[in-house]
Amino acid sequence: MKSNHPVAIVTDSSISLPHDLIENHQVFVAPVQLILDDITYQDGVDIWPSEFYQLLRTSSTAPTTAGVSPLSFQNAFIGANKVASTIICITMAKELSSTYQAAIMAVKQTKNILKETPIHIVDSRTAGIAQGLIVLETAEAIKNGTSVEHIRQIVANTSSKVKFIGFLNTLEYLRRSGRVSASQWFFASLIRTKPMLELSSGIVLPVGRPRTTKHAIRSMIERMKRQLGDSKCRIAIAHADNFSDASDLYQAIDSNLNHENMFITDFTPVIGAHTGPGLVGCAFFKYLQST
Repeated sequence: MKSNHPVAIVTDSSISLPHDLIENHQVFVAPVQLILDDITYQDGVDIWPSEFYQLLRTSSTAPTTAGVSPLSFQNAFIGANKVASTIICITMAKELSSTYQAAIMAVKQTKNILKETPIHIVDSRTAGIAQGLIVLETAEAIKNGTSVEHIRQIVANTSSKVKFIGFLNTLEYLRRSGRVSASQWFFASLIRTKPMLELSSGIVLPVGRPRTTKHAIRSMIERMKRQLGDSKCRIAIAHADNFSDASDLYQAIDSNLNHENMFITDFTPVIGAHTGPGLVGCAFFKYLQST
């Protein structure tokens, strides 16, 4: 028998949400495939952040990712269909991964199995913890008994407003994955900096080169204050094996911004595969009046 909730969420493992939040909501996660030292892992199934970052620091080869397989999405859709009559699938931005196309393919392949179940595929236009906040905001609306149409509106509105900004120890891993150019990496490597990045509309853009972690956090706070002002906002912090700097960022945000329910989480291995260890960042958006 299906639950009273009309909608269940399917998403990919890049979301980087704490497992207790995933388990407490109607969220079904399809794992991204990760290859390191010729071994294929299922992100969040047989490899976890602490193990992955330890392997990454000692590996002589760069990890690669292969997106979510259509079969993994099919399994997630079938599981979600057991508890809800409508499915919303929120994926990474098309520019960053083949995951969106895999979800489309999975819908076609499960058409005969889930004939009565509408499945809506949504490109989040982002990834990682920013996508995680979209999923969390949507899941909480589902728990509150919001209509299917309003839930779809929440997904669209939150996707258009959520932003991500962060800083890295190095651009080397992004250079290897092709997400920054060789020239951007070269200029950043000339001096020791904490390269700052922003993820917007599926594109990773460099937005600053502060010299120290302290300056990077200060710059992040200034950028967030310009965009958020005194408005009530939702914020989530994520890190790639760098809890100390994430804690410093938490304290700075707590002192300067009007947030609710902020938390710190680990970046999932599929994000760390492209950024390397050390990344610290946060996703944020102003609370929506309609929610």
